[in-house]
Amino acid sequence: MDGTGDLFFTQAPHLKPYFDLRALAIPRTDLSSWPDLAKQVVQLIHHLAGYRPIYLCGESFGACLALQALSLAPDLADYVILINGASSLHRFPWEHWLTQLNPAALGAIVKSFSLGYWPLLADPSRIRPDHYQRLLGAIQSVPPLTMAWRLALLAQFRLEATLLHRLKAPTLLIASLADQLLPSLAEAQYLATHLPNARLYPLPHSGHASLLERQVNLGQILAETHFLPAPGRVPEPPQAVPL
Repeated sequence: MDGTGDLFFTQAPHLKPYFDLRALAIPRTDLSSWPDLAKQVVQLIHHLAGYRPIYLCGESFGACLALQALSLAPDLADYVILINGASSLHRFPWEHWLTQLNPAALGAIVKSFSLGYWPLLADPSRIRPDHYQRLLGAIQSVPPLTMAWRLALLAQFRLEATLLHRLKAPTLLIASLADQLLPSLAEAQYLATHLPNARLYPLPHSGHASLLERQVNLGQILAETHFLPAPGRVPEPPQAVPL
């Protein structure tokens, strides 16, 4: 939801021997629609790809954006990794109420995460305190109006089964079983029934922000599931790519 592209830092060291990493950054005041965001993602990937295989990875809101981009360009990526996708929000009875909140009210909800409701987002026993502070800082950096807009996008998110069936790339669905924010396992199971080449990988003890947890090593997960390419040259440090 923060859109900064900054919260991948704990996983980058595990992946740099294998990938030329790029992180997508969405401006904090960006109020683009799903089609506009997806179009920009497709254009950026085509611009950067060259002849290299593309691994498209998205977490939560980012997983939805990845699916939107793939719906425009089904052959965009050679491999897809979706982590705790937030595509289930529209199935909640309270989602309409949530998206109707004014920016001030939504800002109070965002602030409440730092005042004691953070276990919904992450288990503090599994995340280093300084990393958790970075998570809170990233969330609180998003203006209330932008947060309201992104929640509205999630509430509007729909992908027909026929579109999902077009996505032939091997897809890894990583789901946290202890997610207190969204039913990530159920959503991954739903996606697995419609994506023709999907594999589910459960994280038994992880919360929603699983990539920040000390116990989660995305490189190891990709190796276990045979998604990891052969190591090549050591690439440059990842840089956020602005929309």
